[in-house]
Amino acid sequence: MIDFKNVSRDSLYYDQYKYAVDFRLEEVGRWRRLFKYSNTKDIKDFVERMPEYSDVGEVAMLLRADKDAHKSIIYGSWVYVYTNDLTLLKDLAALSYVTRTAKYNQCVVDRAKGVVVLEKTQHQYRTYLRGKYFDDTERDRFIQFFANRPDYFRITPSMQSRLIGDRGRVFNFKHFYTNDWNFIDHHDINDALMLNLVLPGIVRKTVPIQTK
Repeated sequence: MIDFKNVSRDSLYYDQYKYAVDFRLEEVGRWRRLFKYSNTKDIKDFVERMPEYSDVGEVAMLLRADKDAHKSIIYGSWVYVYTNDLTLLKDLAALSYVTRTAKYNQCVVDRAKGVVVLEKTQHQYRTYLRGKYFDDTERDRFIQFFANRPDYFRITPSMQSRLIGDRGRVFNFKHFYTNDWNFIDHHDINDALMLNLVLPGIVRKTVPIQTK
């Protein structure tokens, strides 16, 4: 039996899926093409040629067989699956290497659309960033923008973990990027406008935050 965590939201995942699971799968990012472009024969051939990656092939085969009933995202060594198909989730849960790290969520639509509801907060707005890769100039502008305003924003731990160094804002990877699910919390709606002036197009949307 799958133990789902209820997640309060203003809409279904991608406006259509009730369930979500994420799990770690070593080297999956290296073979993401299997999940996008490959057919069943391609995946079987891959497993025969690369048996050391049979776990990746097995998951790719499961998702391929149910390709019209889910959305999957490969990010680094993690797989994210959104679906309404409980059978697919049970098939994934039957794989021991999936269950070791799997987290299952069930979407509960219980609040108005376009509002973030938190137990407590010091901020009034949440701004979601647009997924993009930065060139060196854009990266430096992004880092400096937050370095100059340490009390204006709350940066998520996942983003903060990539901003390190003596000033706490030096990016430690060769390529800087953001994802569509990255967000920042802030006090004034104009804070997001300022960020968008520094990096045009980086702001995807800004929504108000309410407390329960």
